[in-house]
Amino acid sequence: MNTNIKRFLGYFLYMVFIGFVLYWGDAYEHYVKKQIAITYDTRLMMLHRAFFPVVLGVLLALPRFTGTVREPGRWCMDWVKLLAVSLPCLYIAFFMPTFFSPLGSLFPRWLMWSGYKLTAHSSLPITVFGIIFGYTLLTALNKKD
Repeated sequence: MNTNIKRFLGYFLYMVFIGFVLYWGDAYEHYVKKQIAITYDTRLMMLHRAFFPVVLGVLLALPRFTGTVREPGRWCMDWVKLLAVSLPCLYIAFFMPTFFSPLGSLFPRWLMWSGYKLTAHSSLPITVFGIIFGYTLLTALNKKD
């Protein structure tokens, strides 16, 4: 089989898989919303909104990561990228579950205030920063010769 056809099928099946993951995530979110209407417990929704975008980010980084795995060399971590990009994204993506957990009282209020201002009115920053966090987790791993 031609290599272009193999690449096309690989990327196409990859996108179908991402579509299934998105469908599953949406179905689970609807289930959680029904549970919230019954129990008034929003912890599952906060955890879903924090973890699901991270999973999507990891899935989006998989093609590049599989190419990195095939390269020869030693594994190394790009610590600058990991710390400069991942830590702020981790803070925003997991702000709500942390804020409403017992850990929230351990953080200084000035640190919590910035996360609250960014995430209070929309879940979009949580989603975007979660995807960036998941993507950066895999792309910070490289190989050196």
